[in-house]
Amino acid sequence: MLHAAYRSIVRRLPVSLKAPLKRAVLSIVGRPGERTNPTNPTAFAEISTFATIRRRLADHPSMLLEMSFARQAIADDRARNLMKNLKRFNGAGEAIAHNTLDYNLTAFNPGSAAVMERPMLLVAAVCSIDKLLHNRHRFSVLVIGPRSENEIFGLFAAGFSPESTRGLDLFSYSPFIDVGDMHALPYPDNNFDVVIHSFALSYSRDQDLAAREMIRVAKDKAIVAIGDEYKDETDKAISESRQRHFRNEATYVKNCDQILKLFEGHVRRSFIHHDPDPPESVVAISVFELSKPASRFA
Repeated sequence: MLHAAYRSIVRRLPVSLKAPLKRAVLSIVGRPGERTNPTNPTAFAEISTFATIRRRLADHPSMLLEMSFARQAIADDRARNLMKNLKRFNGAGEAIAHNTLDYNLTAFNPGSAAVMERPMLLVAAVCSIDKLLHNRHRFSVLVIGPRSENEIFGLFAAGFSPESTRGLDLFSYSPFIDVGDMHALPYPDNNFDVVIHSFALSYSRDQDLAAREMIRVAKDKAIVAIGDEYKDETDKAISESRQRHFRNEATYVKNCDQILKLFEGHVRRSFIHHDPDPPESVVAISVFELSKPASRFA
């Protein structure tokens, strides 16, 4: 019965998922000793439980997005098939650092899986906020700089609605991601309950303008999550790389205080303040609740 359930699930999977899933399932149902090993988390699961899982997956295949390796593999398959429909931003984009668009397209090169998975840090951070714990499908979400659909799918897996979730980047192959400039967001005022700025702030030549646009499109008391990679401007190798790729137009992100200063007067309360601690941690993550008093927002 367990093997029948496994076969039924596998038939619905992309080819790239079958091998890793087979290894995982064998540890559960393929080795008799594991079925009675109390250190195996799935030991003693009833046959009816696996049957229920099979039915749920059959009725809701999008549940696969809750599995990180499945989500990444599905996003990769979609990218390979949809990149032929790639749309690029062709506006003036005067505040965008030189070469940002082409540089970010290199994230789709082989071996870049870690870069694609990194934004899930922000999804996890947002999901840790209590006010978003229940009825996530009711909240509207904007993701700035998602690159691939992996991050968008992570939000779907967390319970946010596809109908109320939008991504925005300088390029898109996805129906879930709009093409545009983060310094001139193509959305109305007071439109989003959650705004995620996904490792893109350092590509701005005018971070104050990027922050003002986020404030404009977010609702009062919106949750704002910003993550970016720490850059040590005194590091010669980093400086040479910035000169080579961006003509030194990209800006550095050092810590959360730098991020929060961009929103000075608009931070109601801070939830997460994660400063980089090189070399072990080279990421700054700030999550806060936005304040938009009418007398101070123009």
